[in-house]
Amino acid sequence: MSYLDRLRTAKYVSPSGSEFEFNFNDLKRAGGKKATVHEFPQQDDPNVQDLGNLANRFAIELFFTGADYDQVADSFWNALAEKGPAILQHPRWGDVSVLSLTHTQGESFVDGMGRARFEIEFVRVGEVAYPTTIVQTEASIEDSLDSTGEATGEAFGKQFDPESAADSAVSKKSLKDSLNDFSENISGIIAANEELSEEINRRVSEFESTMDQLILDPITLGYSFVQLFRVPGRMVTKITSKIAGYKTMLESLAGYVAPETKSQAATRTLQTVGILAGMAESTLTGSFASRSEAVLACEALWDAISSAIELIESVEGTIPGYSAPADIMAWLRDILARAAAMLLEKSFSLKAERRITLEGDRTPLDLIYELYDDIDHLDEFIEQNRLQGDEIFMIPRGREVAYYV
Repeated sequence: MSYLDRLRTAKYVSPSGSEFEFNFNDLKRAGGKKATVHEFPQQDDPNVQDLGNLANRFAIELFFTGADYDQVADSFWNALAEKGPAILQHPRWGDVSVLSLTHTQGESFVDGMGRARFEIEFVRVGEVAYPTTIVQTEASIEDSLDSTGEATGEAFGKQFDPESAADSAVSKKSLKDSLNDFSENISGIIAANEELSEEINRRVSEFESTMDQLILDPITLGYSFVQLFRVPGRMVTKITSKIAGYKTMLESLAGYVAPETKSQAATRTLQTVGILAGMAESTLTGSFASRSEAVLACEALWDAISSAIELIESVEGTIPGYSAPADIMAWLRDILARAAAMLLEKSFSLKAERRITLEGDRTPLDLIYELYDDIDHLDEFIEQNRLQGDEIFMIPRGREVAYYV
């Protein structure tokens, strides 16, 4: 038996149960490992930790042919936009529960007539069991974040014991650097909400002005720091924008001067916890434009977990005798994992991305009305497709644009 004999009939079963057999040209799959790599001085071999697998993605170029290809292709197009996971009976890699992230349809009426060609990227989804509603899950995450904030204050109070005034000053400077990064990275996100912006600016000012007193009460300092970093996450805006802001803070934190004492190490852990708590809070309020955005946000949470673990382990390896509070790090990992699963669940009900290549010059207004039957999505369409300059008035022939249904 040759490899051709082992190929199976390719079929897509939509969430509603509609079945489509298709032909195909190219099959691709992509995966990888979530891992942290530590390269220590004076050692040739790195320390590598396996943190699990990345989401498997399947890219397929498929096509329908025949006298009625157009009707089949149109039905298939609509099936790809259905909410919920579908079954891809893959010709090579078995039956896979998938979600369509992007799909593009092309047809030719010169060479290759009577054929509709699709390029699709699927992501494999696990069986996410939800005995509770999304609302209950969000409430559970919120409660867990409240508990984590209180526990972080207690833990920081036990671990923060400066050896000298200079030691204390280093921690204070590091915390002020975090506040500066915090203000810089969330200013654009919260600008549209004047009330929230004023609240955050007030809290930051209060924190900075009372730093000398708070440093003497590390329990209150730790709790207040985490609570402050959670506030921007409650902004009603794009979740991906908020997560990106916190991701930048985490990257900046990795570039701070390395801790030299246990108290400085405890401060670095506090800063990490504050950022992760804010990132988790961001998933509870806001919106996504498409399934792809939700999946990217889900992956960003897992990346943040990996980066945080690497950062904390680097601190622990630098300061003899220091260990980050294991229970708090475990809680945060669990919270972010639940948040990531929740985002994936939410993605099933989001719009799917569709792409078309314009066959002639089109005005955005005319095109929007054709695609959506209204003009309410005009600003969103311009932003999503990054239309600039003359494209805002006339989109040229051959330009590929995306829209969401």
